[in-house]
Amino acid sequence: MHLQGEIWRTVERDGNWALQGKVPGDIDDIGLLEEFVEETKANRSVVAAAQRSGYHFLIYTPFRYDPPVPPEYAARFRPPYYTKNVFYGARSLDVSIHEASFYFMRERRHLPTPSGSGEPRTTFTVGVDDAQAVDITKHPDIEKIMDRTDHAASHAYILQNPCDTLVYPSARFVGGECVAVFEIKCLEKAPRSAWQYRFQYLKGSDLCVIFNDRDEQSYAIGWGEVS
Repeated sequence: MHLQGEIWRTVERDGNWALQGKVPGDIDDIGLLEEFVEETKANRSVVAAAQRSGYHFLIYTPFRYDPPVPPEYAARFRPPYYTKNVFYGARSLDVSIHEASFYFMRERRHLPTPSGSGEPRTTFTVGVDDAQAVDITKHPDIEKIMDRTDHAASHAYILQNPCDTLVYPSARFVGGECVAVFEIKCLEKAPRSAWQYRFQYLKGSDLCVIFNDRDEQSYAIGWGEVS
């Protein structure tokens, strides 16, 4: 398929400083310390090459680490020791927020106290263009590939069917679609737009509440809905 359009991605606090002055939106908090810490983990030559090519920090971030992928950083379409990095995105805002809420809650459900008044996240859009993108939303084994907890089938699929861009069903939002981009060349060099959200985990309700930049509640997502 020819995938051409816009995808959404929700990231942690590092998006705040990275986007200031770059795209529309009021972004107040600049995490320079986070930039320093993250850059010490990256392949500096890869970062330098991406910067020379004009790629924005938020676009090249997933590509800046040296393959193969260490087992502790494996993900659905990033098997242990895989030789490519992955930029994960979603084909709508709702899907991006639900995907992000799953990981936000998973990292906090075991903590003795709930999260504070809200932790900042940045959601941004970026253009994607790949005439040879692979769509597996109707794959005969899609239920196994998209198992919510077992990634064995998805690891096997991508190892046997490498590609530059993959479209697949969201495991966290029924009817939604996600995109895995394995080659930075398939992405535009800078975000098109960005919004700020605050995520708060309510332990007693096992719920993630998400507020927009006007302090209005935008989403309330239960753990059972996305897990």
